[in-house]
Amino acid sequence: MYSNKLSPSVQLALRYENLLTPESRAIFQDPVEPTKWRIIAEYIGNLEEEKQSLNLDVFYLNENFALITLLKQDVPALSDERSIIYISFAQELAYIDQSFNQTCMTNVIAPIGRYKVTGKGVLVGIIDTGIDYSHPDFIMPNGKSRIRFLWDQTIVGSPPLGFRKGTEYTNEELNMALAQPEKEEQLAIVPSQDTIGHGTAMAGIAAGNGRGSGGRNRGMAIESELLIVKIGPEGGESTRPNTREVMLGIKYVIEKAKELSQPLVILLGIATNIGGHDGAVLIEQYIAEMSLTWPCNFVVGTGNQGDKGGHASGSIKTGEEKIIQLLIDKPKPSYQMGIWKEFIDEMGIIIESPQGEQTEILSILTPNRAFFFGNTTVLVNISEPRNNITKQVIYIVLEAQTPEGINIGVWNIRLRGFNVLNGSYNAWGSINKDSSDRTRFLIADISTTLTIPSTTESITSVAAFNANSFQLAPFSGRGYTANGRVKPDLSAPGVNVLTASIQRDILYEPFSGTSASAAFVAGAYALLMEYGIIQLGLPYLHGETLKSYMLATAQRPESYGPYPNKEWGYGRLCVEAALNRINEINTSSF
Repeated sequence: MYSNKLSPSVQLALRYENLLTPESRAIFQDPVEPTKWRIIAEYIGNLEEEKQSLNLDVFYLNENFALITLLKQDVPALSDERSIIYISFAQELAYIDQSFNQTCMTNVIAPIGRYKVTGKGVLVGIIDTGIDYSHPDFIMPNGKSRIRFLWDQTIVGSPPLGFRKGTEYTNEELNMALAQPEKEEQLAIVPSQDTIGHGTAMAGIAAGNGRGSGGRNRGMAIESELLIVKIGPEGGESTRPNTREVMLGIKYVIEKAKELSQPLVILLGIATNIGGHDGAVLIEQYIAEMSLTWPCNFVVGTGNQGDKGGHASGSIKTGEEKIIQLLIDKPKPSYQMGIWKEFIDEMGIIIESPQGEQTEILSILTPNRAFFFGNTTVLVNISEPRNNITKQVIYIVLEAQTPEGINIGVWNIRLRGFNVLNGSYNAWGSINKDSSDRTRFLIADISTTLTIPSTTESITSVAAFNANSFQLAPFSGRGYTANGRVKPDLSAPGVNVLTASIQRDILYEPFSGTSASAAFVAGAYALLMEYGIIQLGLPYLHGETLKSYMLATAQRPESYGPYPNKEWGYGRLCVEAALNRINEINTSSF
């Protein structure tokens, strides 16, 4: 039995690496030396002694988290070190993709607005698929770029100082590229491109200045400067992002904000569904720590899994059997799911394939097992919970052994209660990226369908509504968190929002998803920071303090109340009301 300091995926890979698909192994194998693994470690103290004794390659993210490359056989030994709290692989992520009078901007925007805020002096950091830096909305009237730095992790070249991958492009280099008349000549100087369009769309909503449309299709913070991180493997593309790359991006934009001595808004457009949805996943803990290191606010959408059937829940008693039915609708190379329960509840599990094959009764006494059912290898981990966490996860991985993919049909996961005191359980499955794929739990629970990291306490989590119908978007992830905290925090438009496009012949196109909603809130934070920190000289007006102003002044239509609730959080974003409240409290005479 492996240490509870090792995540379920690490435990299974240590025992069954050869049964994983190449796509699954790519998340942790070093691309140059596959016998070496890339892990994320939470630690205390320092790792200098371990670096020497185990020949570790360590990159420190902060005082408590590090990226480590080491030989596979040394992973158990590293987990035995007292300095190590937890070891995990990076998690694969998905991008969260699917008007101003609905965010109270009419009386705010310059030059006619009361506050005349434009985001000037505030940095907006976007960690996503990159940006079309030649789009007119990210260029100032004088032809210069509004992007201070662009770090493309996928281009081999000159990494940022202190980092080891990708290429960093400065504002000066971007301006040199923009001075060229043809796109090919621009790319010869700065070859970074957003081939997906997700990052460009979010940047347009958060901070586009509307130059490509004569000001009609402008974003929120039209004079904010941008820090752009294109995530992805060096020499590859941004199609399969993971938490390792995002954590590096967070470290980078915060270090740049410190270097420039400017407040910062960090906009994330990524999500995963595999986790306890209680803020305990490593990337969530990292965000919580990094949010305290500089005047900044993190923003992310609640994900687009609200109507995808990716969450099931229930309660079981001693002697009962409950069945979780999972429909695999289309062939796919792999599928993951986890069942989170209280460790004090003794349960067993039997997994039955669509063809009727069954596992033995599995429990904590059988911590790591593999079974072959047709085209599918079933890997199961049941182990002790992490230190300081009472939840235990039953982690299930379906891996295809042929190009035909895993077995389609209904999989039955039978839970049996042996000695149950609490009895509640929650199951979450992999994010469904294909709108035509009906893979889902047959009896699904729409609550707690928000994705990770929107369950992080210190992040602002944003739901999506249709600005024309004023209805919540069906795809918008619902709260609360699994441990009962209020999420989402608030809501913003997220259906068919016209924003910057990578299509050069049209410049703008509709964009839907909670990433669009999050971009509205990120831009709003830039405006509030400009007013509070820069204009009023209030250096503390960021983080939870600034979030409180936004939540307190959100619009709360009675028809969707009471508030807060699982759909809308504390209500709909209202920038003018937040500015009024900041002004009222901080400019009053005493």
